[in-house]
Amino acid sequence: MGLFPMGDGRFRLIASNPFSKPEKGTEPAIEELQRIYDQRSHIPAHFHDMTWSSWFRINSRMVDVMQKGQIFLGGDSAHIHSPAGGQGMNTGMQDMINLCWKLAMVIKGQAKPELLMTYTPERVAVIKTVLTKTEGLTHAIGSENPIFRSVFNHIAPWIVSTDFVQKNSTERMCQLSLDYRDSPMSTANGHAGSLKPGDRVPDFAVTVLNQEGSVEQEPRPASILELMDPSTFTLFYSNIKDPAKTHATIEGNLGAFHGIIRGHQIAHRGQQDVVFNAKFGSSSSILLVRPDGYIAFSGTEESVPKLAEYCDKWLVAQPLPVNKEENHA
Repeated sequence: MGLFPMGDGRFRLIASNPFSKPEKGTEPAIEELQRIYDQRSHIPAHFHDMTWSSWFRINSRMVDVMQKGQIFLGGDSAHIHSPAGGQGMNTGMQDMINLCWKLAMVIKGQAKPELLMTYTPERVAVIKTVLTKTEGLTHAIGSENPIFRSVFNHIAPWIVSTDFVQKNSTERMCQLSLDYRDSPMSTANGHAGSLKPGDRVPDFAVTVLNQEGSVEQEPRPASILELMDPSTFTLFYSNIKDPAKTHATIEGNLGAFHGIIRGHQIAHRGQQDVVFNAKFGSSSSILLVRPDGYIAFSGTEESVPKLAEYCDKWLVAQPLPVNKEENHA
């Protein structure tokens, strides 16, 4: 049973395992809700003035394909499951975040149509996991098996402790821990840190040594998320032995994708060196991050040609900007 305050002294009650048998054309009576409450709560309360009640049947379904031609499914049109864990809205939002940057880049002629074909394999895998976990949680909460309930009641206080939730459940429930490692978009060409293609880039403090290849720029503090743009790819490179040479290599290989990729040479900041080295590694590192914050490509300073091949596979080369002075002359 769950009781949720709605304001003005009113509450919403949700419960499993009712006393009466749900039948079509009927609705739970206030007497039954009172009986359920009295059985399952130690706090005395009296229900009155019920405004609405209904039998609720949990459905757990999903589609296998989220794209057919120019038709895309997402959110409630693609999946429905138990409200346990509050994952429905988060999953729908992640669907649209995954799809919309791809649609935008294809429509603007910045990415190839094949990019849209990654929507189904990336999201279907996530949705299957969400359904499996919500079904398991629903069965655990609603189980009438006396042995299971006895065990659950003994371990529940430990399971739902604040420390346990913060350490093990928060990122999962917020869907910050999901990854696209098995996506056709995730490509590895070497990398010393713990971040892998398909992982979400975490936010922490860094030092920007240069931006957009300006090797003479003054170092400045920043955060990872601050340097990212939801309308472009972001290229992070660090621990580079010869920044000028690497910049020239990047410009020579990726110049055709200007405006689609923004580069930043970064380093650790203050006491963040341990975190930085764990994530990015202590040797040369190149990470290409998608507009939605997930790593698309990982490599070293020697991987720039492979990165160019990767970009050519998914992105569309852009015309070089016209020099107005030369054009006028």
